[in-house]
Amino acid sequence: MKFGRMPIEIESPEEYGYDRITTSQLGSTPDSERNHLVVPNIDQVEAAIKSNTRLVSLTCPPNPTGSTLSREALDRRVAITKKKGVLLLVDETYRDIAFAEKLPVAASLGDHVLSVCSLSKSFGMPGVRIGWLITTNKTLQETFLAAKEQISISGSVINEWIAIDVLSRREKILSDTRNEMRVRLQMVEPWIESEESLEWVKPTGGVVCFPRIKKEPKGGFSAFYESLLNKHATYVGPGHWFEMSDCFFRLGYGWPTWEGYWWAAALAIIAWYIFSSIIVWYRLRHIPGPLLAKFSYLWLARLALSGKQYEAHLELNKKYGPIVRVGPYEVLTDDLELLRKINGTKSSYAKGASYSGSRLNPWHESLFMMRDPIAHDKMKAKLIYGYSGKETMGLEAAVDEQIMNLIHLIQDKYISKPKEFHPLVWSKAAGLFTLDVISRLALGQEFGCLNRDEDIHCFFDTLNDYLPIVALTTDVPWLRNIAFSPLFLRLFGPSIKDKKGIGKMMGLTNKVVEEFYHGDGQVKRDMLSSFKKHGLTKDECEIESIFMFVAGSDTTASVIRAGMLHILATPHVYCRLKQEIANTIREGWASRPISNTQSLFLPYMQAVVYECLRIRSVSTNMSFKEVPTGGEFYNGTFLPAGTNIGTNFSGLLRSETLFGKDAHIFRPERFTEVDDNTSAKLKRDVELTFGLGRWSCLGKPIALMELNKIFFELFRHFDFQLAEPHQSMQFDSYMLFRDKGLVLRVTESDLRDLKSMKEDIY
Repeated sequence: MKFGRMPIEIESPEEYGYDRITTSQLGSTPDSERNHLVVPNIDQVEAAIKSNTRLVSLTCPPNPTGSTLSREALDRRVAITKKKGVLLLVDETYRDIAFAEKLPVAASLGDHVLSVCSLSKSFGMPGVRIGWLITTNKTLQETFLAAKEQISISGSVINEWIAIDVLSRREKILSDTRNEMRVRLQMVEPWIESEESLEWVKPTGGVVCFPRIKKEPKGGFSAFYESLLNKHATYVGPGHWFEMSDCFFRLGYGWPTWEGYWWAAALAIIAWYIFSSIIVWYRLRHIPGPLLAKFSYLWLARLALSGKQYEAHLELNKKYGPIVRVGPYEVLTDDLELLRKINGTKSSYAKGASYSGSRLNPWHESLFMMRDPIAHDKMKAKLIYGYSGKETMGLEAAVDEQIMNLIHLIQDKYISKPKEFHPLVWSKAAGLFTLDVISRLALGQEFGCLNRDEDIHCFFDTLNDYLPIVALTTDVPWLRNIAFSPLFLRLFGPSIKDKKGIGKMMGLTNKVVEEFYHGDGQVKRDMLSSFKKHGLTKDECEIESIFMFVAGSDTTASVIRAGMLHILATPHVYCRLKQEIANTIREGWASRPISNTQSLFLPYMQAVVYECLRIRSVSTNMSFKEVPTGGEFYNGTFLPAGTNIGTNFSGLLRSETLFGKDAHIFRPERFTEVDDNTSAKLKRDVELTFGLGRWSCLGKPIALMELNKIFFELFRHFDFQLAEPHQSMQFDSYMLFRDKGLVLRVTESDLRDLKSMKEDIY
């Protein structure tokens, strides 16, 4: 095997040939009676060196005996090879594990001597294939450098990094290893000494010894070694491996302890993680983003647990551009055109796996978590009539009932007067309102939270407790695969047997649906009837109904809370809204409560509603969609197939490109100071908070109806004041918002007619 591109020839042993000094030819027994090992006689070794001998090779300490040379013996071998004009190659892979005299590096004893070593033995790094050859001979150095350049220009960068780290702690590592090997040798020694059938020469270095069995075992050596391996799981090296009798065997005592195995496993995991992280990083290396997000899900996990998703999302696209990397396979965008393309009715993008984080039922999927576009479209076609009101009489009346219940609650318990203060915690009241609205629409009967002024089933308390966990498990794939698997949900998820929270509401929902599907068959025009009419099974109806509570209660309540805060904190908006309400009442065409249609003709009221939707997104869920086969090129950026593209709702609704330089300011006038077409476009952009195209939210008409009515009626009946302006409302964001506070002082408004209001309930 020759390499002609360099000024040397490398010849393989097969081509060149070599002589082995065997025990049968050139051996003698040492003086010690107990030293049964046959070792080369140095005089005979000298005599064996021929005129064509190029090199003499030896291992120190040798494998498998572990018997090291003395300094005198090493010096003599150096002198003989120098005299004969041949090279001496000394394998020193175990030199640093010597229990007695430590020999110098052989290469330091002459320019014809070469020392070879590696990290695989003494340093305990067998997987790191890095070693070194030492010689003081300049000609040999140039020769080996040329060979290295032809064979391997550079090694693994990771291995080299490990090697540098290990060698920088060389003395500490080797000292610990020598001490550990001494302890192990002391464990082996009494065992061999106590075995009458064994004898050995105690090794003076290395991690192996070479005992001899005095008497052949019953059945022969072959059967004995086979029994050791198969029956006792004991692995030794029979003598014939080393051209010796099988009465000898190599016994290693350098194997890792259980602690060592744990360390090895930990290192293997770290190495795997580093390697896989590099592979993952490379895939989307051209997309900017936080450093940690390029390699792992730790950035998403940390953000999910921080409760600061909203604040982070506001800044991401400002800092990194329209497409920002937030995970190994995830990017986030506030680019409106890209989002319209992804979510279009005929788009080939499917929902990402993160949608499974909405699973509540271990056996069935809700419409929201259906990833297959065809299955999703079929189910949506069955549900849309119930949500739109086309087949549901009294949908608006049901909302009106709960608005009046809220009005009565405030009138009865929270009206403040001079020297009397009855604080209204709006973060709580808004949730009670939306929960009663959804239960009335979904089940035909409200829970009665407003009547009792409490979250009867502890829905919001339970939801708030679980939000950090849900946010974490939704954003981290391997956690999501566990936490939302059917088995895990059956064992640990919400159950209809629960006494409170989502499980309790599941039980109530299932009971109502069960009675409806097995009832008297009377035709009704409500949401359940519409669902059944269009082919939903009982199980499908149950899961869609319970999902309405999660998707429709807290999200709308979040808008009402944030909207109230910003209206009260912006005096000119408060006054102008009150003025429009007063004018509408004076003109006599606002019913009690105002109808949805009437509200649509109030320009400033509509501007306030849309600004409330815009100023804070209803959710920080990123709603990932998966890039289809073939990938996606967008504005010169390639997104490989399988990449998940998320929507940055928070950043989008605060976009200066869409809403002007003052997008961070609560200013409803942005919708009224432009022409009708521009205003309509701005409103469509705000409605992105409900999703786009085929993935748009079915509950959008209901949510808008609630908003169109509640602010009008609240400011018709009451005047509000922030009771704690220094702290107003605190919130965390864990996919949904966890709002606290917003304490209000409420007084009766001059615009209301309480007597008429109570007698003329719509």
